[in-house]
Amino acid sequence: MPQFMTPEVILILHHMYSRQLSYESGVMTCRNKHNDRNFINTIRSLRARDFEETERNNNPQRNPRVEPIVKSITTSCKSMAHTAEAAADARKKQFAMMDHFGLNSIFLTITPDDECSFRVRLYADPDNEVGE
Repeated sequence: MPQFMTPEVILILHHMYSRQLSYESGVMTCRNKHNDRNFINTIRSLRARDFEETERNNNPQRNPRVEPIVKSITTSCKSMAHTAEAAADARKKQFAMMDHFGLNSIFLTITPDDECSFRVRLYADPDNEVGE
């Protein structure tokens, strides 16, 4: 369908796809924030039904055994491709590769065909009128 081939729709679909990929890379971490020895015993004594009951009630504060666990859980996921975090991560990886393999000797880039591009012709000679 041609109405879905517009740049705006493709950008939105790419954003949705990137978000799905970032959620697949999610990591959950549970940390004992107060160095409490009972924390370990609390985790050990919990059963799946405790979390299921809390989920059904949609209120983690109702179950005092589940509440400290839920509050101590943090989640993180991979950054989406067009964000500053992804650029920083790629830069860090590139510097690590430069350190391991050495500096680049060949640099390749992929660009559209500049000879037939109207914009390139316009920018190359702004004083003349560009014709077909």
